[in-house]
Amino acid sequence: MKKGHHIITGKIGSGKSSCALSLAKRLVKQGKKVSGWISIKNMEEKGYDIIFIRSSRFSRPKRFIREAKFSGSLKWRRFWFSGDIFRQAGLIVSAKKGDIFIIDEVGPLELEYHKGFWRYLARIYKTYPTTVTVVRRGCIKELMSEVS
Repeated sequence: MKKGHHIITGKIGSGKSSCALSLAKRLVKQGKKVSGWISIKNMEEKGYDIIFIRSSRFSRPKRFIREAKFSGSLKWRRFWFSGDIFRQAGLIVSAKKGDIFIIDEVGPLELEYHKGFWRYLARIYKTYPTTVTVVRRGCIKELMSEVS
């Protein structure tokens, strides 16, 4: 993978996260040091879980977003987010380990409200020579204007 900031985009449900996960696994097999996080759909619990990647090691999925309130969750619009996930993401960013950082996903929470993973984006883009950011097609212009 060439150095630089790369984007995976598409509509909701188009396979962006699956593509990011597949890419991360391929890069690790190639011996690259990968860090970041990838959100995956959890059909049973009607929401999303997150897989953290620390120095090319993948965590088990952790509860991230749900339509119903759960312990330790924070509400934004109609969704409930695990507050602990954002803290854990900060630890991965602070560790500064890896050649490539994958962010899945950046959306309205970050771009319109400067919440969620927002506080880590500038540091990621400055620290890592290669990044992959998953973003919905409708948010690309906002992402480009915020990080350029």
